[in-house]
Amino acid sequence: LCDWSSDVCSSDLSTVSGNLGAGIFHLDASARLVNATIAGNGRDGIESTDSALKLVNCTVVGNANNELFGAGGVESRGGVAVVRNTIVAGNQSNDGPVDLRGEFDGDSNNLIGSLEEPPERLAREATS
Repeated sequence: LCDWSSDVCSSDLSTVSGNLGAGIFHLDASARLVNATIAGNGRDGIESTDSALKLVNCTVVGNANNELFGAGGVESRGGVAVVRNTIVAGNQSNDGPVDLRGEFDGDSNNLIGSLEEPPERLAREATS
């Protein structure tokens, strides 16, 4: 799934499910997921910290984070996550349904269930 020698993770047509922890824990690197399904994991579907993350044609559903902090779906801390033609919905956090948390750049072709607080860029893209 990942080429750690170049600090780049790239995946096409992958499924990550059934993990007790996060489906993907992503730290200080670049990741690009295309046509991937991240579902049914025990913490965030994707936890991205200090990283560049891009999701294209992906589905992130049914992840449940019962930790004190976390989004359930996709959490981006210290970086911008780019979301294109992607479904992020039906995830659960300790705070209730939170599908996206952090800074995101998206287009109007996404289906997003719930946001902790509407990220400025995503909200601006969705209304234009």
